[in-house]
Amino acid sequence: MRKFNSTIMFIAILMMLTGTCNAQYKLNIGNFWVYSSEYLESRIAIIDTATFFNSVLYYQLESISRNTSQSTFDINEFSGTCLGYYRKKVNDFFEHLIICNNPPDTTISEDRYYKYNAQLGEKWIYRISDDGTPYDTIWAEVVDVFEGYQFGEWRTIKKITYWTGLTDFSKYFCDDFGELSEENYLGITSWLKGCYIDGVAYGDTSFVVLSVSDDSYPGEFNLSQNYPNPFNPTTLINYSITKRSNVKLIVYDIKGGEVAVLMDKIHLAGNYTVNFDASKFNLSSGIYFYTLISNNFIQTKKMVLVH
Repeated sequence: MRKFNSTIMFIAILMMLTGTCNAQYKLNIGNFWVYSSEYLESRIAIIDTATFFNSVLYYQLESISRNTSQSTFDINEFSGTCLGYYRKKVNDFFEHLIICNNPPDTTISEDRYYKYNAQLGEKWIYRISDDGTPYDTIWAEVVDVFEGYQFGEWRTIKKITYWTGLTDFSKYFCDDFGELSEENYLGITSWLKGCYIDGVAYGDTSFVVLSVSDDSYPGEFNLSQNYPNPFNPTTLINYSITKRSNVKLIVYDIKGGEVAVLMDKIHLAGNYTVNFDASKFNLSSGIYFYTLISNNFIQTKKMVLVH
């Protein structure tokens, strides 16, 4: 791991790099992954690109989690001083770049949890100490490669087991989607619920989060235009709530018939994002409307579904 003092950026952002955050291999803007565990759900998205260090291209990650054990959304909030980037290297491993403003610091670390196109029997050290000396007792091995049914098709899945000297755990990967699940001696601890890859939605991509914004407490209620629009089949709807209140977000067809209730529960003040997946409701191409209702605030906007 290498560290540099840096004044490259002075940006505030909500950011968390979780274990599953290391697993995204289809590096294109707009792709995202939704992971679940017993008490936590996380959404990792690729939102932008940037070049550093003699024009090396990196993809910017946005990672947000929420606690699913509460009756209302318990959104994890972060310090807002770091940006995270990711790239695939020529050796088929991946690299993280984290740029922080407070204090100014740049960290580069190689992600060796997975090697793209890894083959059965391949082994590698997957963790390196701060002084660059490998931990010989911590290493990874591709212990199984098999055909598994994932998101409606048979795909090649790889099981990689990691030995840390004290215990071991395994992750399952697919080159099409990245990390599929993680397990230890207790069983499966996290799994890929759904993802959106290069314009195609797989599995369940629904996720409600506090949006990434410096303004965690907006000054007014607001419903934003969905993005993308037109869309097929998923689109993101952003809205802002100024105080604790019950929020309803409802989708209607062009005749005013109710299509879906995307939200109906208590919210804390903040900025929220809902992923609307039209494929779950067997909707045909056409014009639809979505309405936000909270206290005395009502606002409606139009969106277009195109198959």
